[in-house]
Amino acid sequence: MFVYDSLSKINPVVFHSFFTKSDEIHNFRTRAATFDQLAVPRIFTASFGSDSVFYRSIINWNKFSKDNFPNTSPLDLVRPKFESFVKKTILGKLLA
Repeated sequence: MFVYDSLSKINPVVFHSFFTKSDEIHNFRTRAATFDQLAVPRIFTASFGSDSVFYRSIINWNKFSKDNFPNTSPLDLVRPKFESFVKKTILGKLLA
């Protein structure tokens, strides 16, 4: 929900530019940009890179949006509907 709130500019202003969408990096349209995926930063260490909350949230957002929103963007849903969808998806995977 933190990534959704940051991209939707719902949370405090300091987090509005916390994540970079793929379409903000290139001058051309990529598959990642089509689905509002986030740019994955280069990492150099595990403790401050691949294991960081920032990095893991980007990886999880991109995977979740790719797996569950193949033809649209998760940002097209209003927050309550997105939150409900996330809860159902996570519970469905836990109970399966």
